[in-house]
Amino acid sequence: MRNPRRRGFIQGVAISTAAVSAAAVLKKEVADAASIGDDQAIPLQSTEFDFIQKSAALEPDKIVDSACQFCNSLCRLKVHLKDGRIIDVLGEPNDPVQAGGFCIKGPMMTQLVYNRFRLKSPMKRVGGNKGDSNSKFEPISWDEALSIIASKFLALRDAGIARAIANKTSGRLPRGTGSLVGRYFDMLGSPNNTDVGPVCNDAGGNALAWTFGLGNFTNGYGIDDATKKEDLGSATSQ
Repeated sequence: MRNPRRRGFIQGVAISTAAVSAAAVLKKEVADAASIGDDQAIPLQSTEFDFIQKSAALEPDKIVDSACQFCNSLCRLKVHLKDGRIIDVLGEPNDPVQAGGFCIKGPMMTQLVYNRFRLKSPMKRVGGNKGDSNSKFEPISWDEALSIIASKFLALRDAGIARAIANKTSGRLPRGTGSLVGRYFDMLGSPNNTDVGPVCNDAGGNALAWTFGLGNFTNGYGIDDATKKEDLGSATSQ
């Protein structure tokens, strides 16, 4: 009987040798393609063997125009769909300021939509204390959740301790919602209403204001009267 370890070793060497040879051939083909004269130039991209780009599985069958709600810039988005499922989120290349680029929050949206831990309904604690890792929750309807919250808010207001209620709105809320929440807290009698700014973009806005004189100038568009170009695009350091 042949030694199985020896046979396996020989097979492994043969496979490794074949792989190295194939890699050498591939490398030579790429080098040859790059050295072809200008009159016979072949785009190097065709020899890069990128099997991801233009893959049928990754080509969208529908592109939906949308906008990011994560901050006040509201960057334009191109949401790529395949069979009704998001496969990519890109910027708007024709936007004169955005120019197709945006921050990391844009492409990360897909993970939020399809995250298996995403909550899809209100959850009510039915066991354990607040903050306890062993607490148990069960899903309830929105009507039940809003009724519970409203009754507790009114009880605190009637007891004269509305200050016990605090709020922090999210940058993902639709435009104008923050103003409505502010008015609601004024009527409720609680001063503890804030938004995501103090922990998100207030520092950046202050820096812009100190540097350029306006804290949110990157949010919109404007034509410079002197250059007749977009303010941001024609800005230069002095």
